[in-house]
Amino acid sequence: VAGSGLTTWEVVAQPLRWGPGDNRIVRLQGSGGRLDVRPATPVAIGTQGSLRLELAAADGSEPAAIAVEVTDAAGRRASTTVRDIPPPIVADPLKAAWMQSGASSEPVLQNRVVPARELTAADPDLDLSRIASVSVVLAPAGDRELLLDHLVVSATD
Repeated sequence: VAGSGLTTWEVVAQPLRWGPGDNRIVRLQGSGGRLDVRPATPVAIGTQGSLRLELAAADGSEPAAIAVEVTDAAGRRASTTVRDIPPPIVADPLKAAWMQSGASSEPVLQNRVVPARELTAADPDLDLSRIASVSVVLAPAGDRELLLDHLVVSATD
């Protein structure tokens, strides 16, 4: 795993409204920065497979977007955009503000699926049986902070 062009790239406890949770996640920030995941040997997705990510924006009030880029062993690349990454949920569950001991917002990670067919639509020559790296690329505009967990390559949908 390597990061480039990121102002923040760290493993942190998942932020929850009442304090940090037990789950460890990756916090990313930086306009146009990227996180590259390279397995020791190429992995197979297959034409019926997918990439799965759990994502949330840690800040802002609008949904965020990223690009997911896949590179095969021959160096061919294909990417697709993952949109509507949710901003933190804001809620005051208690009647009186003085009763609230934690933050009033909390990022909630949500599953996003990138089907293999979206990648082969971007580059029909992409070899899904020999994927050398998967990259999460932050949008070049703005400087949003994103939370990432469970980047999974699945051979079947």
